[in-house]
Amino acid sequence: MLVTIIKGYNDDDEAIQKIKNIIKEILPSKIIVARMEDERFKKKLGITDERFEEISNKHPI
Repeated sequence: MLVTIIKGYNDDDEAIQKIKNIIKEILPSKIIVARMEDERFKKKLGITDERFEEISNKHPI
């Protein structure tokens, strides 16, 4: 299962919790959490390194 974190769409605590709940429900064998890395979209839709770390540490899956 691939989950992409996008700034302004699913990067707040409520959205992250919803994602976690879905993951717990479907129990995928593998989870990849990513963020927008394409340079064309990174500036507008990419989250900062700090926010990515915060999400990873505050909301471990």
